Amino acid sequence: MSVSQMRILGIDVAKAKLDIALLLPDGKFRSEVIPNTPEGFEKLAVWLERNDAVQVHACMEATGIYWESAAAFLAEKGHAVSVVNPAQIKAFGSAALSRTKTDKKDARLIARFCAERRPPLWEPSPPVPAELRSLVMRRDALERMRTQEMNRLHVARAEVQQSVKRHIYAVFFLLPVFFSLAASGSRLAVYF
Repeated sequence: MSVSQMRILGIDVAKAKLDIALLLPDGKFRSEVIPNTPEGFEKLAVWLERNDAVQVHACMEATGIYWESAAAFLAEKGHAVSVVNPAQIKAFGSAALSRTKTDKKDARLIARFCAERRPPLWEPSPPVPAELRSLVMRRDALERMRTQEMNRLHVARAEVQQSVKRHIYAVFFLLPVFFSLAASGSRLAVYF
């Protein structure tokens, strides 16, 4: 089935839940809220089947890392998946004069965006690059933490300066150890 013939599913992603909106052929929606968990994804599969949505073009915003598991699940089940920049959805909503902001309405807006714009399909990263991406994200977070602590050191009260210095030391000196272990494939990297 080509993407243009698939039913459209808009998904508003949050840490704990997914608000989903299935665009029906008559322009109406069927909506549901499911947990953003593996059990919730199984409920989504059953819900899609119950609503005669054998194959869908699912569209969701790239919201932190919370979208990744849902996108991977849908792709594994053979559905087309698009992951779009939230700014695109916001601009689309502004152009459509959409002023109400609820998760349910956002899911419907995302479905309309998908139906009208047909965004490019997302492809899951192979497992090794996904692991590498996670390590790079962790490194970036540690570097931001080190910068924050360096900035904090200049204004910290005397009582906390020693604690801030210890934290800087730990991040600064353990960071290369973490990455050399990660680069070598050592499972010890998970302990740092």
